[in-house]
Amino acid sequence: MLSVVAIALNEAKNINAFVNSWSAIADEIIIVDTGSTDDSYEMVKRLECSNPKVNARKFTWTESFAEAKNHAISLASGNMVFVADLDDRLDTNSIQRIKDHLAKGGERAYRFQIASDVGNGRWSRFMQARMFPNYIKYSGRVHETPDESIIAAGIKIVDDPEVMVAHLGYADQEMKEAKARRNIGLLMKEEPKTVNEFAQLGDAFYVLGKCFNGLGFYEEACRRGGREIKEVLAEKLVIGYMATGALQKAETLLELLPTGSVSKFYWTAELRMLQRKPEQAKMLYQMVDIGERCLGDREDNCDVLISNAKKRLEEMEASCAPA
Repeated sequence: MLSVVAIALNEAKNINAFVNSWSAIADEIIIVDTGSTDDSYEMVKRLECSNPKVNARKFTWTESFAEAKNHAISLASGNMVFVADLDDRLDTNSIQRIKDHLAKGGERAYRFQIASDVGNGRWSRFMQARMFPNYIKYSGRVHETPDESIIAAGIKIVDDPEVMVAHLGYADQEMKEAKARRNIGLLMKEEPKTVNEFAQLGDAFYVLGKCFNGLGFYEEACRRGGREIKEVLAEKLVIGYMATGALQKAETLLELLPTGSVSKFYWTAELRMLQRKPEQAKMLYQMVDIGERCLGDREDNCDVLISNAKKRLEEMEASCAPA
């Protein structure tokens, strides 16, 4: 039995579409309201009357997304849970693959492709654990993750990038910035201590365009986590060093990006532009579109980088065109 669980805050505009999308795989859908001021909870209660799969519940917000999601999981009747956001939509081509995974039985955790809409037809893609046994718990005040619990349980992790979930909550820049300010407020309520918390603060400050602040938090994450974390954050560090004029540091960090990847071609081209080497940059921009897409734990902005590279080439061609 599969329980789809989600937490909600002022999600009235998403409730019907969410239930319609996830009913295809769910034996039950549990939506836990964390204090909405719109009619989100009332909408779920009405759906509860007409759809036997839907369950409406409430939770007093504790300023921790992990605690809210763990409460939602605790209400699940299914031996397996799929944790979703209210602005997540399941790709219809993924339905049968999920059913096939469930039919295999056994205790496994599944990582699927999350495609986050960043606007203008562009998507940021990454792999994330979303389906696992109902005893797995989240950790982290924001950008909460079940990874520590999955590893501690010693269960097999299955990656299936063919299962795709579209996340629609970041297409609007104002909304992205509002979420970033919210995350900073939550993370700074107590002094950040973990590598993940420092990295999340870096993410939030970057969204707000405050690269100097964000870079400092990323560097602290690397000091605490070592080379492994530096490799994970390499692209973010390169962006920060270029934005703050530390070009030699950016050059060094480029070596940590995957050889032949979209990100390595693009950010090397950007650095060559800053170094006033336009011919080298042009060649690298042309290679971005054929670069390897690397889906990992961090965001993979291949669609965005390919689009940006094409714009750069158009601008370079325009600047060379005769008047």
